[in-house]
Amino acid sequence: MLNQNGMKKTLLEKKPDSIMHDDWEELQEKAGSTICTCLGDEVVHQVIDLVNSKEIWDKLEKMYMSKSPFSKLYVKQRLYLFKMSEGSNLIQHVNQFNQITADLGRVGVTVEDKK
Repeated sequence: MLNQNGMKKTLLEKKPDSIMHDDWEELQEKAGSTICTCLGDEVVHQVIDLVNSKEIWDKLEKMYMSKSPFSKLYVKQRLYLFKMSEGSNLIQHVNQFNQITADLGRVGVTVEDKK
């Protein structure tokens, strides 16, 4: 979404020289809000105190993309607690399951079928 809205540059280490300071601050605010609107409530609380999109992005990467024991445990817990609620959409449920399994792969966890 950041790329589509022309805000991907907010993830750079420093402000590009071609952008005025006030414009950069406004772009940072928009990018931060865009990121937060894509997060669940439990995740937003983890990044709510951060000021710019780069800090938010870095924190999210640390939380979800690192291969730390905490990240592995968190993603495993998401899988173990995952269940379909009565009356929910099957396609959305399968998509969520696929997302969890992709996240497991990103943190280096393999899940084997029991025979």
